[in-house]
Amino acid sequence: MVSWFSKIFQKNKILPLQKPIGILGGTFDPLHNAHLAIADYVLKKLNFQEIRFIPCSKPPHRPSPKASAEDRLMMLKLATQNNPQFIVDDRELKRNDLSYSVDTLNSLRQELGQQPFCFILGEDAFAKFNEWKDWKTVLTLTHLIVINRPDTALPDTAWLQNLLKQHQIHNSNLLSSKPAGFIYQLKLPPMTVSATQIRKQLISHQLSLTDLPEAVADYIQKNKLYL
Repeated sequence: MVSWFSKIFQKNKILPLQKPIGILGGTFDPLHNAHLAIADYVLKKLNFQEIRFIPCSKPPHRPSPKASAEDRLMMLKLATQNNPQFIVDDRELKRNDLSYSVDTLNSLRQELGQQPFCFILGEDAFAKFNEWKDWKTVLTLTHLIVINRPDTALPDTAWLQNLLKQHQIHNSNLLSSKPAGFIYQLKLPPMTVSATQIRKQLISHQLSLTDLPEAVADYIQKNKLYL
């Protein structure tokens, strides 16, 4: 007979699972070298199975992308085609509606079961996490990887400090131990490239091509994007 204690232990113990999948969302308007550098650093530093790039259709908290969904998707595919651990996932573009992270994570969870997910976001986005749709549900679906941003510090707000107290871990190996529920802060080397900056440079014909993957720069020039 299984004892009451054994039942409780079985219910709450942490089980070894698969390597996590990293999820990197955004408009990717356009995708640039900092996106790839972040993905590569997280992939290797945390020993992830893969990084999924998920371009959004219509971001709920910022202006619509300048480039079309088709162009943004193609730039992503061109930039990631030589790395088998970089996966382009177009489910948000297919929905053609406001792109809420909780909806995407629900879709992934239904598809991939108990696979650990790690949603990658910057400190600036995490500081407004309580403004996300169904934000309390998000941590039942995924872990969060919070990365530093230039000249950004997390505010000392009660809700955020309580969230960290309940969910933060300091051992990244725990990300593989269950499907969701942890917050892990990761320090990356400084990166100053931004899509907004790149679009402005393209308009003024002052872009440094070192900010973009070569295939993406060629695609932008060939199709006269952002002009």
